[in-house]
Amino acid sequence: MQELVLDSAVSRVLRLKFEMGLFENPYMQPKDAKLHVRTTEHIDVALKAARQSVVLLENKNDILPVARNKFPAWWLGPNADTQYNMLGGNTARQT
Repeated sequence: MQELVLDSAVSRVLRLKFEMGLFENPYMQPKDAKLHVRTTEHIDVALKAARQSVVLLENKNDILPVARNKFPAWWLGPNADTQYNMLGGNTARQT
């Protein structure tokens, strides 16, 4: 079941990249980037997605199988305190 969900998600991403022409021309002209990157619409969508993804971290209604106050939340690893590295490998450098 999980494999089908993953295949479906990957298929959607690849279809969008194909429709955007990223396989034929993967690079955007810098002057065009200013029109399409970090637009108000994109920022709004990113903010909405970020807000929705935090729900599980709050453990509302005790959805997660973790007892309250039993385990502290720890961020570990070489990138735990580097915000840029938490954005993923395909993210443009943020200034």
